Amino acid sequence: MARIFISYAHDDQERVAPIYLFLRLLGHSPWMDTFDLLPGQRWEIAIGQALKQSGFILLAISSRSTGKRGFIQKEIRIALDLAKEMLNEDIYLIPVRLDECHCPGEIAQFQYVDVFEQDGLIRLLKALETGRHQRDIRPPGESNARNLVGWLSKHGGSVMMGKRALEFTFSDVRLQCMFDTNADRMRLFVPVAAKEQFTTPEVKKLLEANFLDTRDARYACDGEVVYAAFLHPLSSLSEVQFYRGARCIQQLHGSSSEACGRVEPVGQASSQSLNTTEEMVIDWIKDNYANVQFEGDSAQIRQKGVELRLTLNGSLSQIRITATIQRKDRPDYGKILDANFHSVLDPRYALNEGSPCVVYHHGLSEMDEGLLFSAVDQVVTAALTFGKENTSGAWILRRLDGQ
Repeated sequence: MARIFISYAHDDQERVAPIYLFLRLLGHSPWMDTFDLLPGQRWEIAIGQALKQSGFILLAISSRSTGKRGFIQKEIRIALDLAKEMLNEDIYLIPVRLDECHCPGEIAQFQYVDVFEQDGLIRLLKALETGRHQRDIRPPGESNARNLVGWLSKHGGSVMMGKRALEFTFSDVRLQCMFDTNADRMRLFVPVAAKEQFTTPEVKKLLEANFLDTRDARYACDGEVVYAAFLHPLSSLSEVQFYRGARCIQQLHGSSSEACGRVEPVGQASSQSLNTTEEMVIDWIKDNYANVQFEGDSAQIRQKGVELRLTLNGSLSQIRITATIQRKDRPDYGKILDANFHSVLDPRYALNEGSPCVVYHHGLSEMDEGLLFSAVDQVVTAALTFGKENTSGAWILRRLDGQ
């Protein structure tokens, strides 16, 4: 797999770093001094070696960096000299425009890509793929994030790299996407309204909707904005699950402070469906948990002092796991909404008949034994850490915001 060297002026670091992270998520091997220089290395020698050993060079240029003096000029000269060793038709050196600016000097002979325009990132990926085939370079490693970008491209969604997340258009709604490779999670989200627009009773309505009405999605808050969000394990994400989640948060996008959105059933079972039945889930519960109490379509178990109820809905092909949180004090509903963005993974905090609870939803036919056990553990953890710090991991496309 070819290394992709990213050359940039340090004034553009914040705009270039998301490109590095995006390429890494897609299984490529980018190199950028901010991330890859090690303490103690002679930086000029290390940068020169990385530049000469790379299969592609991206020259990031902007209105702020053109004509900039410094080591960037040496990188550009080396890059241009290396490009002369390639065939005329080889894609090797790619100018990457970060905004409207002119390509200076000899760089102008190479076609640039505008990553600030719709489909700019898709065009960059196509250029890398073409260059790889031209020189018989080994393909990048497997990445479900690359599948995701492919799904968007196939269905006509425009993809851009925003400052805080990957952005794309889905059915005329601008969604944002973050990845956490450490926790193996993908998060889709779209703003609903400013937090200040919601009164305390209306925030309660959002949390009540989280219990059942929002289905695979959830209401959550980050800073001063209320979002509709969807989380899913990245490694097991299928195309159908992705679009079902995107459709869910699209339906919630139009919610207002007067009315919370109710998500209608979306899509069908995933092509990765395991055809899991209610009977199979019941057998897993019986085999792995003690003192299970069954009542109708529900099973009640106790883990680490937490009472959980597992409800199977065959008509909707859904499984729901809930745990009521016992508190004597009045909960801070705003903080519960904040925790749904920052502190929990697959479950979410909600209100059920006025009581705070943890709830987990998943398609029944797509459930497997390991996923069930993971969900139970997460619901228990979320219940035990309610009101405390329970970080969901480093959402790497947000690190530039210092969060």
